[in-house]
Amino acid sequence: GNVSSRHPVMIGLRNLVKTACMNDITTLTIPLLLSHKMTERMTVAWCMKRAELMFKCIKGFMMEMAGWGGTEIKTLQFLLPADIHQDVFHKLTVLLSSIFRVSNPIRV
Repeated sequence: GNVSSRHPVMIGLRNLVKTACMNDITTLTIPLLLSHKMTERMTVAWCMKRAELMFKCIKGFMMEMAGWGGTEIKTLQFLLPADIHQDVFHKLTVLLSSIFRVSNPIRV
């Protein structure tokens, strides 16, 4: 279904980032599309919209938590379904680089 920045799943992700920061957890892996399998409804446009929402919300959560003190997230991994199309993967890496400052090269 539709997920917005105020959806309970996003509030849960915020709580996850907060809990990690407050408990010395420095690595997080998050399913970027909130799904482990691709389906027919997951068009390129759908994937890009969902990924943009996730990237921007997670970035905002991390910035918010940085102001509270605690541990900084040093490694953030976004998990994609194994069967994602290569073109969509490439578009997502470009989107990631435009939203986050990437300190290390993106690995395929």
